[in-house]
Amino acid sequence: MSTSIKTKSSTTKPRCCSYCRETGHNVQRCNSEHFRTFEQMCLHQLQELGDTAFDRWFDGYVALHTQLVKSFAVRFCGMSMTTNLPRCIAIVSLHMKQTLRAELVERNNNNLLLYNRDELLLMMFADIVSLIQEEDEERAKRRFDLKATVASNETANDDTANDDTKKEEEEDEQCDICYENVNQAAFVSLTCGHKYCKTCMKSALRNVVLGRRPECAFCRSPVEEICVDNYAVREEFNDLLCL
Repeated sequence: MSTSIKTKSSTTKPRCCSYCRETGHNVQRCNSEHFRTFEQMCLHQLQELGDTAFDRWFDGYVALHTQLVKSFAVRFCGMSMTTNLPRCIAIVSLHMKQTLRAELVERNNNNLLLYNRDELLLMMFADIVSLIQEEDEERAKRRFDLKATVASNETANDDTANDDTKKEEEEDEQCDICYENVNQAAFVSLTCGHKYCKTCMKSALRNVVLGRRPECAFCRSPVEEICVDNYAVREEFNDLLCL
């Protein structure tokens, strides 16, 4: 006599989240948009009302949204589904206050960084302006109450004088400072009659001690006037002489 044992077949339902009821995760891993919206609303109310008034508002909100508050406590505050509701309310309220304080600190730090950056740029700009002013003052101090005049043979009208000038300009002459052979058109004459190339003369003017008058490098006579052969050379002295 054979006996057969019948077993009841059972089907296991997939687990789902206790809050959103979707499968594939539990409440501890739930990313429902309701959590984000709830947190933003609480932070806004906390910032607008302050701690005391927020606690009163929050108690009223929990009465209507108990499951949301408790699920939020489990998901983000380390609570479990067996934690009692008052404990969940207290921990969620504390979470909101700490989050708001952290956001305010970060916002203040960012504003401080922006302020420091703008202040630094203003300081850099002020330093640049100060340097430019110092350079202008230095340049002004190095200007001299002298005159740079053009030799009369440049303005002569007769052709013979112009031909002689051209021939003279083609000749080179040795400068007594650098001992280089320089075209005569590039020479300047001083009050004492000594002549130097324009390069050496401009260098000598730049190196004159502040407050002192330029002197001839050969005889040390004060320089009262500088005579050049053409207007182009005279223009090169405009930054060094008070014309």
